[in-house]
Amino acid sequence: MKALLKYSLLASFIVIATKLIVFFTHSQFTTFGIYSGLISLLFISIPLFLAIKKVRDNELGGFITLREIMKTGMGVSVISGLIISVFIFLYYKFIDHETMEQLIVKSENIMRKANKSKPEIDVAIISLKEFYSPFKQATGVLTGVLTAGVILSFLSSAVLVKNPEQKTN
Repeated sequence: MKALLKYSLLASFIVIATKLIVFFTHSQFTTFGIYSGLISLLFISIPLFLAIKKVRDNELGGFITLREIMKTGMGVSVISGLIISVFIFLYYKFIDHETMEQLIVKSENIMRKANKSKPEIDVAIISLKEFYSPFKQATGVLTGVLTAGVILSFLSSAVLVKNPEQKTN
């Protein structure tokens, strides 16, 4: 359990640090800012891999099955996903209000250039606000981290799975 918590905190730190770097450098609309969420999900693979390896080497005597890999990977994913989701909720609720304002202005400008009517623009802005609501962002992040955790755990199993040798009679 100690390894799960340690590596979950590391995974959470990576995602949170990436999000804060984007915010403080005002690069939300740059290529890095736009893809920073996906990039940080890929970086989660490092602590996830290390957690599985540590469990295999230190807790299971050097052997680990696919089931144990998935269990460990999901443990790290659930803990880090919950931590990151709470942060994202707080981030969109209290920290980053300028991104939403900029998105609204950009969306309105694009829709005006496309000759959209006022009701169409209003509906789009309402949808945009709903999508970027703190709750929807937090649940989306939780879903993303859990999905990435399953995929990355399975990919890690290609390298880390090590079953004890079966003795034949």
